[in-house]
Amino acid sequence: VFFFWNPNSVMFLVGWCVILQAIVIFTMLAPMVFEKFGLSDIQKAYDKIVPWVGILLITFFVFLFSEKFMWTGLTLVLFIILWFVFKTLVKNSILLLLAIIGIIISVSHQTALGALFTLIPEKLSGLWYSPMMQINFLVSAFTLGLAMIIFESTLSAKTFGFGLESNLLSGIRNALPWALLLTIIIRFYSLNEQTGFNLGEAASGTQVFSFWLEVIIGLILPFILLLLPGIKKSANSVFIVACMILFGVMLNRMNVTWIGIDVVGYKSYFPVISEIFITVGIFSIGLLLFYNISRFFPIFIRHD
Repeated sequence: VFFFWNPNSVMFLVGWCVILQAIVIFTMLAPMVFEKFGLSDIQKAYDKIVPWVGILLITFFVFLFSEKFMWTGLTLVLFIILWFVFKTLVKNSILLLLAIIGIIISVSHQTALGALFTLIPEKLSGLWYSPMMQINFLVSAFTLGLAMIIFESTLSAKTFGFGLESNLLSGIRNALPWALLLTIIIRFYSLNEQTGFNLGEAASGTQVFSFWLEVIIGLILPFILLLLPGIKKSANSVFIVACMILFGVMLNRMNVTWIGIDVVGYKSYFPVISEIFITVGIFSIGLLLFYNISRFFPIFIRHD
């Protein structure tokens, strides 16, 4: 992405989305490091510089996607105005500005990923392929995000010994069924457009099984369960539902990138044991880092 400049490439845009997302996330976490080590002078410099860095990031990002100086200039002006408004009216103005920038980049990241798989209609099974894959990826990612908040909050509360953020989680529990319903509608609309619900003709037996596993466990059952008052009021039950949603979205990504790609004449692929161990190792390192950073840095507000 640094040396071969090609804004017309979807992978180029995906790569820059990942880079800019990482920069925004680390920038948002930096004040916790300053607070931990008492770096008040650096914190003051951060407060002055970071808003303008964020504005430049989002301006550069818009230029990457649009390649139009008009939209780039409008973005620059809009975010400068937005910053001065936040600075006047909002307490955590820097965090809010960075959060908005991060959301915009994340939304574009998911749509770009979906667009990537529209390039292989002859390879990807009709159970997952759709000209609407950008929307499919975006809506499912939004649903995943809500479920991930419940998952992460519950595990963090139990691991670090503080109470759940009841008000936040209550709102998420109410929003999650609607997000699931929207995801289900879009998935089945796309399925009808591509296959006419003739699943056997559109895919192999393994693909059909994996599709229904993804849809039933990851979408339909969680939606039904969240409509039941007893389930919705139970923190443990909602946590289990969140795990089901996480499983469904992860399986969806596996289906799109692996199981759903089945072309006559192409050799099938299955990860070798070393690749599996490397993946598990990277995931484990991430969990270990999160655990230790959460212990030693002021990441969470305690709710006793």
